[in-house]
Amino acid sequence: MDRLLAESSYAALVNIFFVSIVGLIPRTNLGYVLLVMGGLGLLNVYRIVKFPGRKGGHGVLIISSAAFLVETIYGGYLAYRSHAVASTSLLMTLMLTLFGSALARAWELTGIRRD
Repeated sequence: MDRLLAESSYAALVNIFFVSIVGLIPRTNLGYVLLVMGGLGLLNVYRIVKFPGRKGGHGVLIISSAAFLVETIYGGYLAYRSHAVASTSLLMTLMLTLFGSALARAWELTGIRRD
């Protein structure tokens, strides 16, 4: 189980990294990157949910799966409408949400519980 949490945390951080780096390249259609990275993120969440014996952390999974779903849908929109201007506030919200969920999963790995 710890390995799945580590993988999912790492996958979210890789997602943020690649979307941010590609977003810095001028005249690049960010939609394709959002589609691929969002799809990989959804696949990763599916793997964790499917794992038997999963306890706790359901809120983090719901938030991250919603963020990956919005990322995939928005990526499809930007890929389809290649001349559309990407909404900076939506992309920032997605990246911050994914970053927060990655940190929450990493925190869950430490095993520290609130009493």
